[in-house]
Amino acid sequence: MSSSHSSGNVAKFVADNALAALNSALSSCEKPTSEGALARGKIFEITGDKEKAIYEYIDASKDISSLEPLSRLTIAQLQAGHYKSALSNAIKLSAKDDKYSVISLALAEKYSSMTLLADALLLNNRPDEAVKAYSKALTINPDDTFSAGRLAHLYLAQGQPAKAVALAPLVAKNPRFCDLASMLSLTKGDPSMLPKIEIAEVVALAGSSSAGRPLTVDGEPKFARITKDDSWCISIPPLHHDLTINQRREAASSWLSVGLNEHAAVASFARFSMQLLSLGAPPDLLLDTINGMADEVAHTRLAFSLGRNFAGKPFGIAEIDLSGVLAGDNDPREIVRNCLSEGCVVETISVHQASAALETVKSTQVKSVLQKIVTDEMKHSELAWRFVEWALSKYPDLIDELELIPQTYAKVVGSIAQSEETGTELEGLGVLSNHDKLRIAVSTFRGVIWPRAKAVAQKMGYVWRHPAPEFTSPEEEALSELLSAA
Repeated sequence: MSSSHSSGNVAKFVADNALAALNSALSSCEKPTSEGALARGKIFEITGDKEKAIYEYIDASKDISSLEPLSRLTIAQLQAGHYKSALSNAIKLSAKDDKYSVISLALAEKYSSMTLLADALLLNNRPDEAVKAYSKALTINPDDTFSAGRLAHLYLAQGQPAKAVALAPLVAKNPRFCDLASMLSLTKGDPSMLPKIEIAEVVALAGSSSAGRPLTVDGEPKFARITKDDSWCISIPPLHHDLTINQRREAASSWLSVGLNEHAAVASFARFSMQLLSLGAPPDLLLDTINGMADEVAHTRLAFSLGRNFAGKPFGIAEIDLSGVLAGDNDPREIVRNCLSEGCVVETISVHQASAALETVKSTQVKSVLQKIVTDEMKHSELAWRFVEWALSKYPDLIDELELIPQTYAKVVGSIAQSEETGTELEGLGVLSNHDKLRIAVSTFRGVIWPRAKAVAQKMGYVWRHPAPEFTSPEEEALSELLSAA
């Protein structure tokens, strides 16, 4: 069977599953009950509105005795980046029934409660415990192909290729892990031929980071594979810091994650250039996008070079799966929506956080790298706004997409508020604490993003359907609590 035929079958299965669930949910979605909340949560899950799905599943889980609302809440929180809350709920779910399973409506992927617990542990940077949870999931259900794929990745990261190869038959049954299955099949009976990957890469595959402009296909992040090839590194002076082994490991992991995301941003800009051509965009937008690709290549090399210096060993980049990257990307509304989310909100907040981190850096080498990234990403953020203004002038009916900006902002704030604390062990190396990340996200939205959005709307004579955000979302309440406790 050809890969395109296989992909078509998978797509049809996902679509059939989503349509069946959607039809079922529609009959109950207007009920002012927990059953109605569960139905509405399913609808939002299918349509990709994770934040609204979370709110509905929280309401549903209060009164419904079944484990479905709690399991779906955990999935939605993992997909939205609320890793700490997801871990708390995954522990509750597994404690109640470690054999329970549920199907993700958006991806048609079957998750057991132990698999959800393992994912949550992995995304909270607890890989050793994640291995135990994935292993238990496989013990409970020997046909759990999803856990097999995740576990094989972790075995490679831990330098246990033979254990990864033993899982190859199961891994090959899950289309999500087709690249991994191909790699495992090439060993010819010699597991030592397999490369050792980094934990940072496995975490990046399980979740997404906000560094750089993300590359996604159907909501799933795309990343390259890390190798020991030194070709992406450049020569930078050695670091002169008295760091513990753990601090060096964390710093290396942090910069490798930055490098992976910056590398994915190269492909994201490449896709954006094709989208600009499809819309007939002016040459200045296209040229700045092409220059943005070159910037991201430079950022990737700098990040990997810092990672090498902290870890004391080389890192490089192998292939990246780009299948589906250009599928269905000619819709002007979808292009504008993605640019508003990824460029105008996420990238704008990220660059202001990086700028604040730059002020705390004591290392000359780290300072020069961050300075380059901040300068370039400021241009990329401005490019996103320039494109949006041009696109809205050409497609004025898309102006209502500005209404979605607060939702993206709420997701960013919620992700930070629910994540584990960072930065305390890496002070002076450009890593901010969560308190500072939250503070900067709020000030950037209120002082930069929202005023810019209102100016664009006013320029086009747009009347907001909804009032300006009052900053009273659950994420903002969590933020106020964290800030008051600081």
